[in-house]
Amino acid sequence: MKYAGHPLLGDFLYHPDMRRIGRQALHAWKLELDHPMSGEHLEITAPVPEDFLEVMRELHLNI
Repeated sequence: MKYAGHPLLGDFLYHPDMRRIGRQALHAWKLELDHPMSGEHLEITAPVPEDFLEVMRELHLNI
């Protein structure tokens, strides 16, 4: 991602500035998939973690 001009916050290898967040800022808000056994379509959502929201507010980013 750094090569593409989008370093990931909290990625200690490619963006070692850990001042804003102490872990990789990767989160899947929503996943959709078909269950491999039943074929049932699943949609799973999870709220954005509060530490991510704090960093996004600090950087004036919208979700």
